[in-house]
Amino acid sequence: MMHSPKPADLLESARTALRDGERARADTLFAALLDADPQSFEALTQLGQSAFATGRLDAALDLLGRAQRLRPADAHACKNLGAALRAAGNNEAAVDLLREAVRLDPNFLSRACSTRPPARIWVARRPRCAPTTAP
Repeated sequence: MMHSPKPADLLESARTALRDGERARADTLFAALLDADPQSFEALTQLGQSAFATGRLDAALDLLGRAQRLRPADAHACKNLGAALRAAGNNEAAVDLLREAVRLDPNFLSRACSTRPPARIWVARRPRCAPTTAP
């Protein structure tokens, strides 16, 4: 009799695949994890980010929205969904989520800008990037 892998094993395998640069394999494993555990924040987030990166905006909005609803106090979840909403043309909701991310973690924007320069453009198209320059 075959048994299904445990969610913890799927998660570890998916993380390993990501570390090894095997995005397609990681997505398959995260999808299996999501089937086993529909409330897996990490699976929702990783699959949502993958969908966003490959232009599958409807899937990204669904997955990242589910992740953000699971953890509304997670600054990264707010930022991820905000980016997808902005790409979908819903700038007002995107700005609201970015403001929420900064409210939840006042240093979030500074870290995002120092580690990911494109965040500077996304935030406000201003010359400085700091929490005080958020819209």
